[in-house]
Order: sequence, then C-alpha cells, then structure tokens
Amino acid sequence: MCPSIASDVSLMTLAISSAAAIVKLGSAKLSCAPFFSTLMDEIGRLMDMLGDFLPIDQVYNFASSVGLRNQFLGYFGPRAVRCQNSGEGGEERTFWVDIVQKLLRGAIVREHIRTKLTAYDSIEVWFIHIVSLLCDLKADTYLNNLIESTV
Repeated sequence: MCPSIASDVSLMTLAISSAAAIVKLGSAKLSCAPFFSTLMDEIGRLMDMLGDFLPIDQVYNFASSVGLRNQFLGYFGPRAVRCQNSGEGGEERTFWVDIVQKLLRGAIVREHIRTKLTAYDSIEVWFIHIVSLLCDLKADTYLNNLIESTV
C-alpha cells in the first residue's frame, strides 16, 4: 500500500475510533441531539471512504472491533442487496452471505431454537421458526430504535 494511502487509512481509522468512543457515551450524555445525529452520518461516510481503500470484510472487522457493528450493518446493508442484484462483486457477495450465516447462527443459538425442535420436525417447521425469529428480531430492533429516539 502506498504511504499516502496508508496514512489516509490511518487517519480514517483514528477518526472512526474517536467517533465510536463518543457514540458509546450516548446521545443523553452529549445533550446535543443534532451533533449526535450528524456524528452518525459522518461515521457512515468515513466507513464508506475506508471501503474505497480496504476490502469490505476488513472494514467490517474494524467497525466491529470499535463497537460499530450495528452501524456498519445499517449503513452497508443496502449495498448487499445491490451487490446481489448487479451480479458483480463475487468476493463481496461471499462476505455478505457469510455475515448473514454468522448472524443467523448466533440468533438460533441465542434464542435456543435447536432445543425447541425435535428430530421429527420437518424443514417447514425449521423455516417457520426462523421466520418467526427474524420477525421477533425486527420487532426488537424497531422497539430499540423507537426507545433510543425518545430518550
């Protein structure tokens, strides 16, 4: 990597890390909702710029390491759909499939779905349980966002 690109990447990671520390404080500690909202937008822009220099999996790993995994997924999630529809980006498509598998596996373990199923349950039952889990997770996300927006 060219020295100027390496320094750009270092500056972006420093800025994102600093912003992540502020995000961890929460909007209530800052008492300035517009600043917090702007900060979240800027984090997305910085992660997008970082994605110009690094592969998406490295950006994800970095965002996760500084506590911005949910922001990464929220910001780059629509990109996964575009990647699928365009037919390009084999590496990025593989990355998104892997991420979805990890998240779904974690949710299945966390929600104890395997213990709720018997050996006689068909694939349709598995499908129904997974869809209901995803609906629950969506509802939880919606409620969390609603709670955060009212605080």
